[in-house]
Amino acid sequence: MIHQPHFMPWVHYIARMAIADVVVFLDDVPFRKYYFHNRTYFQRSDGSLLQITLPVEAGNSRIKLATTRIASSRHKDKILETTRHFYRKAPYFSSIWNDFKDGICNDQNELCAYNVNLLKMIASTAGIRKQNIFFSSEFTKTSNASERINEICKELQLNSVLCGWGGSKAVHDLEFLKNNDVRLVSLPNKLKSPPRSVAHELFFNPEEIHKTIEFTRKQYLELLN
Repeated sequence: MIHQPHFMPWVHYIARMAIADVVVFLDDVPFRKYYFHNRTYFQRSDGSLLQITLPVEAGNSRIKLATTRIASSRHKDKILETTRHFYRKAPYFSSIWNDFKDGICNDQNELCAYNVNLLKMIASTAGIRKQNIFFSSEFTKTSNASERINEICKELQLNSVLCGWGGSKAVHDLEFLKNNDVRLVSLPNKLKSPPRSVAHELFFNPEEIHKTIEFTRKQYLELLN
């Protein structure tokens, strides 16, 4: 899996992490405003969604994720309190709250490193095996999306890459990657609304995470065959 590190993402993001042999986080791409780099959604009891945003310091439009900084540690505390308010009555709250609190309040202030630490906590809390994690900046300096994927795959000896749900393929030169024996595999985007954070599954029904992992594994294997 090669992916941008998202902030408390939806369950299918965690499922892709779980089935991947290697996870490479794109730390050398530009930070995107109004996107999942620092945004997620909590689901209310009536099914509606509340947008949760982790504020970052102001910077130019091309600042990289690796150097994007969280505006203040007090915003972590605010998100922690919002999480507690939303999920304190959930059936698994008491069993995972301390781990979740440590993840939200982790001491990283660069957004990329913070999100990766949070993702590691989520995976561990969900009982997912430890991941082989790398960062794109370890392998390449190019800003071209397809060349970046190719160079990462060559360095790590990968020949297939799990992409996100949606338009991930649209930004890549598929012919170029095919000629370099790299295959992108993605599922169609069927979302009709913003996805809720995996926090919902963690607090209410962790088993749903594992069901989603197996569903995702089956779909990707079918596409690979």
